[in-house]
Amino acid sequence: MVVVSETAARRTWPGENPIGKKVHSFRDSSKDHWFTVIGVAGDVHSTALDKPADCVIYFPYWQAYHSQFWGGSSLVLYVRTAMPAAAIKDAIRELVRRVDSTVGVKDRGTLARIVSDSVAQRRFHAILTAVFGLIALGLAFDRSIWRSKLFCRAAAKGNRCADRAGSEAAGDYGAGATPRV
Repeated sequence: MVVVSETAARRTWPGENPIGKKVHSFRDSSKDHWFTVIGVAGDVHSTALDKPADCVIYFPYWQAYHSQFWGGSSLVLYVRTAMPAAAIKDAIRELVRRVDSTVGVKDRGTLARIVSDSVAQRRFHAILTAVFGLIALGLAFDRSIWRSKLFCRAAAKGNRCADRAGSEAAGDYGAGATPRV
């Protein structure tokens, strides 16, 4: 008995109901080990949120982990709780040890941290882009302030530069006049 992900069902049996279908063992094709699909689970983005979901086949723990043909496997256990993760970590380790003392438990952290780590590179690029955008905006703003101060100084000295500021924007510089930057 196995449960397959939606992606595995779509790719393996497109347009068909996968319940009752048979799948073959991937690890030992020399032996005739077929498994019956008894359910379809939603897709899980196990590597990254921006990558497509993998084809996944879920085996019952005792069938996959202790089977002679399978040769051992990895087991991932997700626990949903309202309590803080640190408060229940030891209790989960003890429960797993009671079920099978040969299984080691590795702490992967909270789901929030795992998701945060998976988008860390995108977050860094977004922050970097925002910083460079703000720098560019600051430089553009500084240049416009500098230009307005230059026009104000020219007007105070009696130059016609300030009077021409409006006509320069329209492209009319007058006879023999050159634009000033």
